[in-house]
Formats: sequence, structure tokens, C-alpha cells
Amino acid sequence: MKFYCPVHVLNLLFVLLLFFCYAGLAAPFVTALVDNAPPTSLSPPKKKVIVDLSADHRFLCGVPDLSVSDTIDNLDQHRWTYGLPERFRDQLSAEKEALLVANPGCYATGSQMGLYPFAHHGERAESSGGYGLKKGSVPTIFGVSGYSGAGTTPSDKNNEDKLNGNLMPYSLSGHIHEREIGNFCGTKVHFMPHVASHFRGISLTISVDLDRPCSNADELFVQFCEYYEHDPLIRVIRDIPEVAWNAGGHHVCVGGFTVSNCGNHAVVCVTIDNLLKGAATQALANGNLGLGLPELEGIHIPTTTDWEYDANATGAAHNQFVAQSRV
Repeated sequence: MKFYCPVHVLNLLFVLLLFFCYAGLAAPFVTALVDNAPPTSLSPPKKKVIVDLSADHRFLCGVPDLSVSDTIDNLDQHRWTYGLPERFRDQLSAEKEALLVANPGCYATGSQMGLYPFAHHGERAESSGGYGLKKGSVPTIFGVSGYSGAGTTPSDKNNEDKLNGNLMPYSLSGHIHEREIGNFCGTKVHFMPHVASHFRGISLTISVDLDRPCSNADELFVQFCEYYEHDPLIRVIRDIPEVAWNAGGHHVCVGGFTVSNCGNHAVVCVTIDNLLKGAATQALANGNLGLGLPELEGIHIPTTTDWEYDANATGAAHNQFVAQSRV
């Protein structure tokens, strides 16, 4: 029997989990799960797989979480793994026993998709070509999110009346996602978040200084295509992606590659649905990997050509998949 979990059900489940995060209860709640969860028979001898959507454990990745227990016999079973499959798929697999998974933030996921091929260029490509970040430079990220990503506590940032016809900057220095992005890209970044009047979806404009001049932006397009060749939820396109193309979609769009006349400066644009690939979709993929299931089980990827260019086409393709699943 094919497993399918409707997107609206996922959203509901993760909204409930996000409540714990915003209420400041996530860390003890997850610690209790780690201590008390019973063994599962899905993939012996694995005991449990926990995916935490809060930020409580993202910066514990790779080191033992001593808050779990006073005495730890097997340190490897208490190491949090950063849940970004595009970079850490092997570590998230059942074979590697990734029991504790820290789900990345939505802004951080999209930003890293636009920076990884620069920050880790040559990591996947067979050749030594490609363009990296200029040594000592600091990438700048201008982000705009729909107000569904502005928290559950009532504020100006999720007040539809205040946001109508408005664009609201906030946390312009020291945002937690700024630290998260820099930590996993291996470079300091400047991140400037804003919230707009649309409900869901994030647009990111990423500005970088290159380690050598690039005379043709199409070379960057090719570099990104090669880097994400085996990542089904990353769509690399030449055009500048629009938020509406991602609303309700499980993918990330990376595109709009632009270089300056001198070739030393480049700009990349990224869009992502903060409720799906930025939260629920990614958590489901991480759970799948940890349990030894196919990564995309329960995650629909439309097969129609150029679906990412049309929000209506994306929605229609998804609705058709839901209808087929229920037959």
C-alpha cells in the first residue's frame, strides 16, 4: 500500500509542534521524548527517530547532547544531525543511525541552497572548476517572508491590517537564522529579514563576491545544476523565481543568476514555501530517511513540464495527485 500524508495534515501536525517551540517548551518536550520513547520495530535495532522543528538543537549537531541524560553509554545515539538532506543525506540515513534530527529553519534552508555551491564549490563536481566565495568576503541576504512565518504570538509582523500594502523589516542584525546559515555554510553572512502581506512563501536575494571573475552568468547556472543534480526538491532555473511559483509546492527554486560587469560580484535568487520545504516537507523527508523509507515517500513532485513557473499549474498537479491517491 502506498503511503500518502496530505499536505494539510502535515501542516496541522507541525503547527502544533511549532506551538511548543514558540511557547518555549520544545527543549524539555523533545528531551522527554528521547528519554521515554519506546523501541520501534520499523528498522531494528534503531530505537527512535525524532525530528525537532525548533531551533533548540540545531547548534548541537555533531556533538553529544548531554541534556538528554546524566549518563550516556552510547554517545553516537545522542548526537543531533542537521536535517538538510541536500548536504547531509548520508548522515540522515537509517544506516548511519541518525536518531535525533534538528530540522533547519525556513529562511536558513533557502539561503543555504543559494550559498552551498559557492561555499562548498568542487565538493560534488568531478572537475575543480566553478566559482567560490572571495576569501574574507561576507555574503548579504535580503529575505522577505509571508506572515505565516512571523510567529504565532500576535504582533505587527502577523497583523494583516498592518501588513496591507506594507513591507516590514525586523531583526536586521543577529537573527538566529543568520547564525544558522553562517554556521553550516562555514562563512559569516549578513541577513536582513522582512515580512510582507502575502500569507506563505519566502523570497531571498543573495549577493556574493566571487573568488575569481565570471564573465557569463550561465556558468553559475551550470555550476548549480551540477551541484544539485541528485536533489529532487531543488529546481535550478535561469529566470528569477517568484514566490507564487512555490506557494503550496515542496521544492526550492534557485535562479536569476546575475554577474556584475567586472565579473567579481554575483547575485542569486531563491524562493521556498516556508510551511513545506521550509518545515513540514523537510521534516517528513528527514523522518523517511531515518526510518529507512524512500526520502520522497508521501511528498508529491509534479511531473508536468515547467510546472514551477505557474502557481496554478502547481496547485492543479497537486490536486490531481491527491485525487489519484484516494482512488
